[in-house]
Amino acid sequence: MQPHGEDHYLIKLHVYDTGDFLLDFVYEEYRVHKDSWDPPLDSEDEKGFISYYDRMTDGSKIEHVHWESSTWGDSQVFTIDVPSIHDNISAYTFTISDDSVEPTMFETDTVIPAPERDSEGDFYIYKESIGNYRATSAASRAAAFRRPDYESKSFYAELDGIDIRTMAVFSLQNVARSRGNVARTVTRSRQEYDDGHDFI
Repeated sequence: MQPHGEDHYLIKLHVYDTGDFLLDFVYEEYRVHKDSWDPPLDSEDEKGFISYYDRMTDGSKIEHVHWESSTWGDSQVFTIDVPSIHDNISAYTFTISDDSVEPTMFETDTVIPAPERDSEGDFYIYKESIGNYRATSAASRAAAFRRPDYESKSFYAELDGIDIRTMAVFSLQNVARSRGNVARTVTRSRQEYDDGHDFI
């Protein structure tokens, strides 16, 4: 943390998550106001969010190219349901553009059904990511040394004093050893914790 101009501080943060054995650290870099943790409004001259990526233990990097989040205490967060797959298959798929030689989640014709922000909650975050995983030397010889590149869009929300945490991740990944095939994956999750804890 260091002063940045007259009214801001520059934050360079390394987060070490011991719960993920494939993750080395998460790096975040952004500017905040000198009298609060709120980042400045993004503009050409005043950028709050600067960089955000995951560094994996095998040296690969996941770059988060866009990041949007709420401040704590916002009343409206993403409504992320986890419906059964059998009766709600449309909630677990998305349409990709047919015009692109290499399909991407960031084409204007690609449709990602983003959750509405109409649930009462405490915090939400949205990010777009691109990256690549590689097999480590300890992996099976049958595994490819370089696995396919992928893209993803993630929606996350916390409700009820962060006792309820929901997430929806939409990802697009090239299929290894195939001719132009891509895999579309939608993952929805919900975690509930015991109520009654005091969170700061």
